[in-house]
Amino acid sequence: MQSEKRRAFLTGRRQPLGEWGQFINRLSRRVSGDVLDFGYYDGVGSARLLPRCTADVRQARRLCAETNTKLVLAGVEQAQAWTEHSVLWVEPETHLTRFQAIEDQPGKWFVQPGCKLKDLVEAGLHQFEGAPPYLSVAAWLADRVLCDWPTGQLAASGVLYASALLAEGSHVTLGPFGTNSRLALELPLLQKTVPQLFELGRRDQALACQQQVLWPGRYRLDALSPKAFGDINLAHLLLGHGGDLVWVEWLVIEALTQPIIVGQQQPPFRLMRAADLQANALELDEAIKQLFDPHGIYPRANQML
Repeated sequence: MQSEKRRAFLTGRRQPLGEWGQFINRLSRRVSGDVLDFGYYDGVGSARLLPRCTADVRQARRLCAETNTKLVLAGVEQAQAWTEHSVLWVEPETHLTRFQAIEDQPGKWFVQPGCKLKDLVEAGLHQFEGAPPYLSVAAWLADRVLCDWPTGQLAASGVLYASALLAEGSHVTLGPFGTNSRLALELPLLQKTVPQLFELGRRDQALACQQQVLWPGRYRLDALSPKAFGDINLAHLLLGHGGDLVWVEWLVIEALTQPIIVGQQQPPFRLMRAADLQANALELDEAIKQLFDPHGIYPRANQML
C-alpha cells in the first residue's frame, strides 16, 4: 500500500501551503513588482518587495495588516533587529526612483522615495551635499541622525510636502498647516489626529523638550512649534521618523543652495540626555506612535537607537 507522501509525489499533488506560503502567494498575485521570499524559520518569515508603483505598497500594507506581518523600509538601521515577527522589507530603490522639477514652481522638485541623494545633488539640491550619496530619499528621511536639525528649525531640510500611506490604509498629503490646512485634514483620521498632536505639544513634557537645542525625542513634534515665527509644516513630523510611523510615497523638496550637515557636528545627543528629559521624550514618542500606528503595522524600533 502506497503512503500518502508517495501517492502525492506520483500524482503531482502539492502539499498545503502554510500561512507564510499563502502570504507570499497572495502578495505575488496582487503586485506588479518582484517578491523575494527568504523563507520561514522558527515561526518567523521574511521577504523583500521591489514595488513598481505606489499601488504595490498599498496592497502589501493591506496583506501585512491581515497577517500581523511588519512592513519595513529596507535599509533603515533601526529596524534591522526585528526577529519576533514576520517582516516584509520594502525596497523602493529599484523602480520608485523618479524625480522631476515642478513646472511653474522654480526650485521645487517632485521626488519618489527610491531616488538617490547623489542624483538630487547633481540636479541642484545642494542641501544633500555631504550626506551619503548612495542613500535613497526614503532612507535619508527616516534617518534620525541625518535629520537631527536644531529644535524648531526643520524648514532647513527643504521638505515642503509628503504623501504618506498611513497604517490604517489611508494616504494623505502633509504640508504647510494654515491657509493650506485642507491638505492636512482631508481625512477623518487626521481631523482627529492633528488636534491631538497640538494637544501633545502643549504638555509640560513637550515644553521641556522645546527648551533643548536639539530635539530629544524620536518623532519631531517640534514641527508644530517652528522657531523665528516660521510656518508650521506637518510634513516635518516625518523627518527622522525611522520608518516607524508611515510609508512615504513621494516628497516635494525645495532646492537649497547651501549644504546642511546635521547629526555629524557633535556626538549623538540621545546618549547625553538627562533621565527626566529622556522620560519626557519617551512619553511623547509613545503617544505619537499610538496616534499614527496603534496596531503596529510599521516597526517599533528600540527607543534608545
